[in-house]
Amino acid sequence: MNIYIKREMKRLDITSKELAKRLGKSPQYIGNLVNGGKNLSMNTLQSVAKALGVQEWRLLAPEEGVDASISPGGQSIVCPYCGKELRLAKAEETKSNDEQ
Repeated sequence: MNIYIKREMKRLDITSKELAKRLGKSPQYIGNLVNGGKNLSMNTLQSVAKALGVQEWRLLAPEEGVDASISPGGQSIVCPYCGKELRLAKAEETKSNDEQ
């Protein structure tokens, strides 16, 4: 699945260096994320979205303004590629669910 970090960075005029600083990561790490060289966990997706000041779905939507597949309340999205519903949870929620 393609993650649209680069598009959002460009739209918001944020450099890789700035995003790296916001996330406390190296510019090389951001380069790997942006170019698909690193697998992206849901926690990382949430962190990147927060650092960019956008909702997670914006990093998954293939085109600007594609939001018809977002559930009411923004709790899940439908993958534009496979049609599978993906539940969005805060990192704290995910951690506590994993511990159970």
